[in-house]
Amino acid sequence: MRGSWAMQGMLASADHALLTAIDATVELRVDSETMWLHAGDDGVDLRFGPAPLKPSLTVECDVDTFVALCAGSPPDTAVADGTLALDGDRAVLDRFLRAFTSS
Repeated sequence: MRGSWAMQGMLASADHALLTAIDATVELRVDSETMWLHAGDDGVDLRFGPAPLKPSLTVECDVDTFVALCAGSPPDTAVADGTLALDGDRAVLDRFLRAFTSS
């Protein structure tokens, strides 16, 4: 499985009202793929490559960790075992994950 495939599937089932309320950009580095997700009043946008502006949060992990996070696994466990690296506003991660796990 690729991170981009997982992200597209999760976006399709996410709570878009929660996503659009976030108003943030997250850069995701999942295995060898880099993509960014912006959610705000203007909608939700997923693009491939590095974020064009400094993201609110950068997330780096393997695809298994990424899927587990979006399925409800606690990020603190992945950070502690070294499979997840975060740079930026941790509250943004919590809000994104809530949108993915609430549906």
